[in-house]
Order: sequence, then C-alpha cells, then structure tokens
Amino acid sequence: MIWQGIFIDTKGVIHQFYEAEEHAFYRLDICVKGTPFIVDPGGVEYSLFKKKATFTYGDEAVHKEYQDLRDAIYNTQGEEFKETRWSEGKFYCITTKVNKAKNFNSRTTVCNGAPVEFEAHIGEQFLQYAKAPQPVLKLDPLNISEYKEKAIDVSTEDHATYTTPYYPYETLVRRYDLKHIESKDFVVATDPIIAERRLKEWYESDAKFKGFDTETTGLDIWMYGEDRLTGIILSIGKDASTYFPFGMKKMPNLSKAFMDKLMSYCKEQENRLVAHNKKFDRQVMMMEGYDLRIKWDTMIISFMLNPITVKGAHALKELMLKLNGKKFLELVEIFISAKNIDFSVLPEDITRLYACADSTNAVELLEYLIPQVPADMWPIILIEMQLADLKADQEYYGIRVDVQKYKDNFENCEYVLDMLLSAFRKMTHEDGNINSADVLSTLMYDKMGCKVLMRTKTGKRSTSGKAIDKLASKRATKPHNITENIVDLRGKVVIKAETLANSQYPALVILSKYREYVKRKTAFYARFERTMKTGRVHFWINQNGASSGRQSSPMHQLPPELKDVIISDSDLKDLWGPDYSQVELRMIAFLAGETELIEMMKDPSNDVHRLCASLITNKEQWEITKAERNIKKRVNFGVVYLISGFGLAGQLYGPGYSDEQREFCQEQLDAFYNRFKRIDLYLKKNATRVREKGYMRTKFNRIKYFNEIFDPDITNKKRASLIRQANNMPVQGTAADLMKIAEVNMYEWIREHGWNELDKDGLPLVRVMLSIHDEVLISASRDIAIEEIMDMITTCMQIEIEGAPPFFVQPAKMSNWGGHSDDAIAVPIPYRDQLVADYHKTGKSVFKRTFYSVDMDVEKRSELNNDMRPLKEKIKSYMPYVTFTKLYGDYSDELSEEGKVTALDAYISSGAKTYTDDNYMELLNAYRDKELYEYMHGLIEQYGNDPDVVADHVRHPSLTHELIDRFKDVMKNLDLDHIEQIHFATKEYMKKGGVGSVVSARAEKDETKVMDKDLFFNQSENLYQFDKDGNVIYEEEPDEDDGYDISDSDTDYILYKTAGIVYKAWRMVNTIVLDVDNLSFDQMDQVIAKVWQHRKDDGFYKVYLLVNGKMVDTKFRVEELDLNEVSAFITKLEKMPA
Repeated sequence: MIWQGIFIDTKGVIHQFYEAEEHAFYRLDICVKGTPFIVDPGGVEYSLFKKKATFTYGDEAVHKEYQDLRDAIYNTQGEEFKETRWSEGKFYCITTKVNKAKNFNSRTTVCNGAPVEFEAHIGEQFLQYAKAPQPVLKLDPLNISEYKEKAIDVSTEDHATYTTPYYPYETLVRRYDLKHIESKDFVVATDPIIAERRLKEWYESDAKFKGFDTETTGLDIWMYGEDRLTGIILSIGKDASTYFPFGMKKMPNLSKAFMDKLMSYCKEQENRLVAHNKKFDRQVMMMEGYDLRIKWDTMIISFMLNPITVKGAHALKELMLKLNGKKFLELVEIFISAKNIDFSVLPEDITRLYACADSTNAVELLEYLIPQVPADMWPIILIEMQLADLKADQEYYGIRVDVQKYKDNFENCEYVLDMLLSAFRKMTHEDGNINSADVLSTLMYDKMGCKVLMRTKTGKRSTSGKAIDKLASKRATKPHNITENIVDLRGKVVIKAETLANSQYPALVILSKYREYVKRKTAFYARFERTMKTGRVHFWINQNGASSGRQSSPMHQLPPELKDVIISDSDLKDLWGPDYSQVELRMIAFLAGETELIEMMKDPSNDVHRLCASLITNKEQWEITKAERNIKKRVNFGVVYLISGFGLAGQLYGPGYSDEQREFCQEQLDAFYNRFKRIDLYLKKNATRVREKGYMRTKFNRIKYFNEIFDPDITNKKRASLIRQANNMPVQGTAADLMKIAEVNMYEWIREHGWNELDKDGLPLVRVMLSIHDEVLISASRDIAIEEIMDMITTCMQIEIEGAPPFFVQPAKMSNWGGHSDDAIAVPIPYRDQLVADYHKTGKSVFKRTFYSVDMDVEKRSELNNDMRPLKEKIKSYMPYVTFTKLYGDYSDELSEEGKVTALDAYISSGAKTYTDDNYMELLNAYRDKELYEYMHGLIEQYGNDPDVVADHVRHPSLTHELIDRFKDVMKNLDLDHIEQIHFATKEYMKKGGVGSVVSARAEKDETKVMDKDLFFNQSENLYQFDKDGNVIYEEEPDEDDGYDISDSDTDYILYKTAGIVYKAWRMVNTIVLDVDNLSFDQMDQVIAKVWQHRKDDGFYKVYLLVNGKMVDTKFRVEELDLNEVSAFITKLEKMPA
C-alpha cells in the first residue's frame, strides 16, 4: 500500500512524503511540497529504498526531523475518545487522543478494521497522512545511480554503526516509552542460586494464576523442526517475572537438571498456568521431551468473546495496549532486520525488557477477561482450551506420507497442467502470459467477445476465478463438436467432452480447470515439498479458522490424489476414519424442532436423504429411486445455504441447465419447505433474529456477530449474504462444537488408557491425527484390539444432546485417507455395537490378521522401476517373480490371489515391503450378506420360490436398495425402472445363490461423497493462522472479488425466502421473476402492462410470472427493471379487492 502526507518540521517547513510498502519492497520519499511521487526525483529531499538491499539518498537531517516527529507522536500518551459510524456500506471507527499538557491531539480513522487516515498536532508541529488509492509499483528510483547502499547494521539515528543485529538497550529505551517495565520485578536468572530462589518463590506462591511463556530461536517447532528453546518465563501475578535461560548465546545457561525440576513444578500446577497461545508453548516443551498441559489461554478467550480475525485483534501486546495504554516491544522493533531475528543472541538487559512482560501480561489479561465471559459460554471455552493441547500434538507430529505415491501423483499433476495449457493455447491462439490480468481481459472480452458479468472493485473487467467460472457455465446455443474427454496419465477424466461441448466458452472451462491444477501444484504439492521431512508433512491448524467455530488448515483442502498419500503413523499402526452420519441434516432438524424427522432419525438403518424424500413424496422408502435420493440429497444440503432453484440446477445439471430443469429444482425446494414447515419457519426466525440482534448463537453458546446488518447503506447482496451466513452459523457452528467436544473426549480417553505412551516408532500408540469438519483421522497401534478402538470412537464421538436425534458415528479402517469415500469400509451401526458388546463380554477380538513380507530379486526390481506400463499390466507381468512370506499372525497361512494382487499393487505404488492380511472386510461383508440373507430367506419361506411373488414383497426401507446395488452392473444397460430392477435382482439373487445361500458383494463406493460434503462445509475457508503472540497471519491473498460470496440469482431469493422483506419481484442470473400468485387475472394484466413498458427485444432479462408455484414465461425481455418499484406495485394490488 502507499501512504501519502505532509509534516511540519521544527523550523516550520512543510514537507511532503510518500511511503510505499509491499512484500520485499519499501520506499520512503520526503519531498518539497507539491512534488509528485516517483516521476520527479528533483523534488526529493531524502529517500530510503529497500529491495533486497537498502539504499539512501539526500539529506539525513530531513529524515531525522521526520522520524523524531513520528516517535514523539507515537510515545505521547493521552485521553482517548472513540466514535463509530456506518457510511456507504463501510464501518468507520475514529479514535481521538488528547494531551492538553503537551499541546497534543491526534485522530486515527479506521475503515472495516484497516487504518485509512491519521493526523496529529504536537506543539507547533503537524503530521498528516492517508492511504493512497493507487497500487504500489515496485520501481527503482529514476536516479538510483545517485543512491548509496546502506549496511544492514547502520543507523543514522543513534550511532554511526551497530556491531549487532539488534538495537542497543539505550536506543530502545530512548525510542519507546518503556518506563513501566523498569519498575517491575523482572529478572533474567543466569545465576543458578538466583534461579533456584526465584523458582522456589514461584512454586510456593499462592497466586491464583501463574504465567508461563517460552522463547525460541524461531518458529520451526515440530517433531523435525530446526528451532529450539532459548528460555522459559514464569510469572507470579502482574508484576513478578523470571526468565530462565537454557539456549542463549550471550549469557550463561541453566542446566538440564534445573529444567527438569522447573518442569516438574509446572506439571504440578498446570491448572494455575496461563499462556497466550498455549499451543505453541506446548509444542516447544514437547521438543524438549515434556508433556505440559497449560490450562488457561488468553488468546482463545479473547477470540471467543470477539470472534474477528483482523490484524492485532488477539495479539497480546495489542490487547495490553488497549487495556492499559502501555507499550511493549515487538521483536521487529528490537532487531534491525526482520529477516535476521534470532532471540538467542540477545543480551540480558534486552531479554529482560522483552521476554519477562509477556508472562505477566497474560495473567493481567486473564483477570480482565474472566468477568466478561457469560456464564453459559464457559463450557465451550474450557473445551476450546483443552482442544489446544490436541491441536499442538497434531501439528507437532505431522502426518506420514506415502512418498512414492506422492511423487507419482506430482508427476501426473504436472502432466495435466501442461496438457490443459496446451489445449487452451490451441483453442484460443493465445501465446501471452495467461496469468496476467491484462492479457486475460483482452482475450476474454475483446477477442472472445465474452459479456462482462463481474467487475473488480476498481471497475475493471474481472478475470477472477468467479468471473471465469460464471462465463464457463454459460450454455452454448448449439453444442460444439467436441467428442473426446481430457484425461490424465492414468486415463482418469479431467474434463468431460460433454461439458466442453455444452459450454458457450469451452476454452474458459479449460482455463478454470487449469487454474485449479495450478493451485494444486503451488498451494498443496509445494507445501508438501516445503515441509516434508523423513516422510512426514508438517502443517498448521487454526482451531477457530472461522467465526462459526469451524477449524481450518491447509490439510482440509487437499485434492483427492493427495488424500491418497496420507497414511497411518507407521507400519505398526492402522488408519481409522470415523465420521458423523449426515450430521448437517440431523443438526438442522434438531435446531428447528422437526419432531417427526427427529424420531425417524433414531433408526440407524434409515438413510436420511431417502427418508426426507419419502416424507416429501409420500412414498415408502423402498420406492425411492437412486436418482430421487440424489436430487433430495442436493436439496437437503442446499437448504442450509438458502439455495435457489438456479443454484440447485447449476449443481445438478452443470453449465447450461434448461429453464425446465431450473423450474424442476425450484419445485423440489418448495416441496421441501412445504413438508418441513418447522425448518422453513426456523430459517425465517433466524433472519429476523439477526436483523434485530445482530448476532447468532450455537447450541453450545458460541456467538458470531453480524454488525454490518445494521448498516443503513448496506446493499441487498451483502444483506442476503449476511442472512445466509446467519442461517448457516447455528447449524455449522453447533456441528463444529460437537466435533471439538468429541476430539477432547478422545484425547482424554487415550491418556486415561495409557495409549499416549510412545510406541517403537517414536509416536503415540493411538492419536487423533486430524479432524476435518465431520470426520476424524486416527492412527492406532495394531496391538490394541479393533473393538477397543471402536469403543473409543463410539463413546467419545456419539454425544447425546437432549431433544436431538442420535449423531451416529461409523468407524472405518482404511489404507489411506482417500479410502474414506468408500462406504464399504464403514462398520454398520448395529454391527459396531454388537462387536463392542461381545468383546466386553468375552475379552476376545473377532478380528484377526497375518503379516507377510513382499520381495523380488534385485534385477527384477530394477526392471520394474523402469517399466512405464500401466499398473494392471505390471502386476500381471511381475506376479510370478514375487515372493510372499508369512512373518506372523493368526488369520491366514497363505495369501489369497486377491491378497497377492493388493500386496503387489502396494509394493509397486508405494514400495511397501510388508502386507497385512486381515478379516476386517470379510467380517463386514459377512454381516451385510447375513442381514440380506435373513430378510430374503424370510420372504421366500413366507411366499414360496417364485421370484416374481417374492419380489412383490421386497419392501424393506434399506435392504431393497442393498439388493439392487448388488446387481447394478448386470442391469446397467437394461433400461429397467425401479420395480423392474427389484424383480431382476430378486431373480438373480435366488438363481445364483439358491434358497439359503449367501451372495457376497461389497458395497458400492460413493463417488459423490466428498463433493456432497463440500456442499455443506463450503471449503472456501480463509487460510489464516495465529503466530506465537496471537497475530493473524494470512496464508493466501483473498480473491479480488472476495466478499461477494453469493450469486446474483440468490440475492433476491434469500431476502424473499426469509421474509424479512416481502419481495414480489426478484432477479436470478438472466431472469426476472414476478410473484403474482395472490392476484386476480385482471391484476396480473396490470402488472404485465407496467413491465411491458420496459420491454426490449434483445434485453438481458427474461420475464417470468410465478403463478400457483409454477413459472410462466411472458415471452418478452427487459434490459433493466426497478424491482423495488414493481414489488411495491404488486403488494399494493394484493391489498386491493380483485
């Protein structure tokens, strides 16, 4: 950004200045008044320029006048007054500070959380600056040859040179107002005798809260991190703090034996310890070999009370400045270069100045925050603070990666990128840089003739991902002659030919997919490359990544092929992936009080999507076809987001859906609301509540504020977006809270059972590796009975809430995270309960396994490594040369042919030299087979051996569909309706198995499961985390259109649906809909006549009437229409007699 302003120096001379700062770029120009920026070096009095190196030009005295004035203003305290207001859709906070004794006053203006203007008077001097509208141009000064390079340790303010990478103590205390620190009982305990005395005083103190903090050489703190502890800070109350050095370079360090003693004291008093971002401190101590669980975390409490993510909102030093107006040093203010920060080199005096205060500040802040916490919020805050320990562990250990498979997938990603780029260039004849907004804008809007659907905030034609996707979804008038799918190295479809053929702009479909793969490479593969050490990937987790309480992490956004490379902690462990069964629908039914639906959800055999379809259509569950279920599933997910018929049609039919398809989708949504009236009412009540109160709560009393809803200048689009978020917040937020409680339950269960002890692989026997919205990844030792793991999962995750349906959890053991989408590996709820109950009775597990080694001679292995044929061909060719040797186990003595294929697959793909053969899937399939057999056998016994007669009675709500699924491949090309499929499957079942036989078949893998989950959890989460001190760090820049998070077609529909305002006219993409359902035919004619005045044959919008729930095409178009005026006209007619 660029700041421009003026200041008056001590001689009364007015100077103009410009300050520009971007990543790896800084420039300060102090000029003669009236000098333009960049283009007139003759008017520059002094300039400081940083770009790799630092350069200066001009009169240092001018710079000193400027710097002294800024320091004087910054360090002058005064009485503060705050004023807030809304203007043109923006929220302003204006802070005025006054000190009459020093003839000082200042005014700071903040817009939407970011400073935009500042001015201050002190004595006869004046400083004023504001944020400039133009972007930063990273240009060298025109007279750069006249600049002098400045050494990194040189300061013109205090000394001619510095021999250290940090400013001396004298400079810091002169530059900043730190007198309040001098009076504190702060000690750097380098002397062992003093250290012992201070530790004893701390331990014996009866203070209710005691501060704990750590300092390190850097932030690379995890299992294979390179940074280390430099010191521990312990404090008593607000005024006494001790820094115990253990890894400093310029002072004596204390012994490891002393650290052991200190940590034993801390362990005893964990419930009294206070930290700010305790997750970091726990990780630091884990690196030193200690298991410390600090109870209190002021950063978490601060966020829970004020769930915003603007910079500084939860940083300890910023919070203390607001609390008591006192300044505390940042490391960037101590070190001369932000790139050269190493705490271990600091001397005792600066260490005392910086380190000791954080610990006492945390205690003081806690005592200030506690009275502000509502009593009903404490339970969820305590859960959040416990959860931080688990998140620390997850970050510390990282996750193991199948390295060979990762490399293969990376190669495939690069192949797809090259292929898509080549296809795009061939289709558009564009050889320029397609990452350039100017190049793309010219191509899209000038050469391709695309209609401008979106603009940037500065008015330029948008080339954002949203703009490209909108254009790519436009349906072609006539399909293009495109018949070949675009596939990857493995033959998997990347873009369907049908999608390209039906898009008006197929090149933009390719560009959209290209951008998706660019993000995969730069955001995901690059992260793995950056952080992967010894086969593990390091990542961060923000346990409050959204103000709704949902967690965020780069690991949540992994594409499917990278989920395939995530495996258990070692070959000694199983990977488990339990998840909540349709948690979002259960949650909204509970919150809305939809009692009939809640009651039917208590039966675990009821599929919720099929159940909803049954209740809406008045069909039995066995009658609901797969197609009907899929449509209802999309409706169910969409309702939470107040989706419109347009949005649902886009999800179901993709680009170019027809008017009939859109009308059908709207009918489906209307049918849902008509059947589930309590949910419909719940959504309306939420909209009313947020309009009146400006906040929403989860069932566990987490709060999210929507203050912008009170802005009188807010746009309809923003209002609709806020209402949608407000409707979603209690559902998604309560589900997020439920998961957090479940994670804490498992964390405590693991510790109570001693499973947190380290295994032979150096990792805990059992640990929760990661949670992702409604699912969890668990690594568990194979020495622990599978039933015990299932017991933990069930007891800890399936939490009972009064009035709610059961939140069923299905355990699932898998080879990698990607396997989670296969429903076949999930243990059915009744069978799960049966297995656990039997284990508790007998103490014996029914699960068995045998371990085999997989090997081939060196020459064949070398030949295999260079073989580029498809995997299936390689397995067939090399199978005769592989040796499978039993190592130990109680399941099998020899691998089956299927087992050999699976083992060789893993050997080729991942280099796995051992294979585990177990009966997990055998038992699951046997249970499913037995369940179906008993049902079918009962029908055969009752109705005889005629398949058609038996088929007439196959009416089970779930087993009917299980039977059909078993023969779906055989029926694929037979064009049978649902009843015919039941009859065909029944005949096949009886013919193949005969009476009393069991037909074994594995359940179908649900290919849409991940996509459907994303519909609810909305993966556009902001990637930000908190640093050690609670400062917000954004991982990626927001999209240029960020904030416009709902489509134009949804805006009016949301406002209409939530009935805060009764809209009778709304806009949806290229259609305007007029609700005339309550008018007579004569009144309808009046409406048509009014709108007809705006008719335009080539107008952008089609005009439809909504009559009796049906969309009626008026057969004319308009270019624009005042919807408020038309809506008011229809409302007026409704009040008049027909």
